[in-house]
Amino acid sequence: MSQTNYSQTSAKAFPGQVDGLGDMGVRAMINSALDAQNTWTVTTPATVDNSGTYSISVVGGAIPAAIVASFTTDGSATRAELTAGLLAAIQASDLSQYFAVSEASSVITLRALTPNVGYTVTSPTNATTTHDLTLTQTVAASGSTAVPFGRFVVRSTSGTVDSFNEARLPATASNVTVAGVAIAPTHAIERGAVGNTAAAQYAANDVMDVIDRTAPGGGVWVKCDSGSILPTTTAYIDCNTTLGVVTATSTSNLALPTGVKIVEPATADPNGGFVVKVALFLN
Repeated sequence: MSQTNYSQTSAKAFPGQVDGLGDMGVRAMINSALDAQNTWTVTTPATVDNSGTYSISVVGGAIPAAIVASFTTDGSATRAELTAGLLAAIQASDLSQYFAVSEASSVITLRALTPNVGYTVTSPTNATTTHDLTLTQTVAASGSTAVPFGRFVVRSTSGTVDSFNEARLPATASNVTVAGVAIAPTHAIERGAVGNTAAAQYAANDVMDVIDRTAPGGGVWVKCDSGSILPTTTAYIDCNTTLGVVTATSTSNLALPTGVKIVEPATADPNGGFVVKVALFLN
């Protein structure tokens, strides 16, 4: 169960440190919203070569050497024959160790089992067939990046919509909603957060503690890009440079939403740079 009681306070202002006593809102969110499995489609031709050999070759990821799956049509070839035969060949090959394989409407789909692992799919026989296979990468591999403590995190509201329990650093100001601030599971000072070996972030696929409602009169320390940030500053969330920090720069950045208020001026972060105390009421 995610920690929900953060009643202890500390004089030092570490990023992600919660300040204040009383009721607050903290929920567990997975740092996996950017994960994507590399996906390729193999579309068979409407007209098929008679007695033609069709193959695909896959390299990349953890595949030690190219894996080739092939099928040879008969003397009166049809698209259905080729699609079924090539699909069976792929499923029977070692590619099934790396991909989920499916087919619909003469399109064979290979979806990598592991996120953030890229592959290259080619057809060696396209050089010899008259009617060729069409190979398309439909989803590029990607993986979540680490989320440092004390950064704003967001959920996507368009395209690949994040689930309720997913969040990520804001890489765009468009079609996102602010989920809250990623906080230290315990106070940073308790995690030995001074120094290069500090535990100061959530790795990809970690479960993050995200605060969306601070205690009355309290707040959470958020990283900022300047020591001049004040409660009166018109502030934004950085979506371009140092993602998720508070900034006074407006260009292509996300305005602080209703329910987010700077309550204390920026102060020095013990690990370098600055932090600012922010009150949240986002739920």
